[in-house]
Amino acid sequence: MIAEILHDDKHKALYIKLAKERNQNKLLELAKGIAERPNIKNKGAYFMKMVQVIKQEKIEKARAQRQAAREQGAAPPVEQPTAGLAAAMARAAQIKDEE
Repeated sequence: MIAEILHDDKHKALYIKLAKERNQNKLLELAKGIAERPNIKNKGAYFMKMVQVIKQEKIEKARAQRQAAREQGAAPPVEQPTAGLAAAMARAAQIKDEE
């Protein structure tokens, strides 16, 4: 359906995959909006670029929300794992000392 709207039958499989992975209604709405614009030469490429931009905006919004939650104390900061044998031995010694 998206391939038909965008007049891009060569990439039909790609649009089917996108529709399975993402919100079909939003993709159709986006494709229809792009198809209505007469000044876009390659509507398929423009559609994919817009999908990419929307995905990036969603990622950045989620990142900002997580950061705001951490700053308010709602979620503890994520601890970075310490690597190496020495760190593992130090943790084991701490546990042994606590017992």
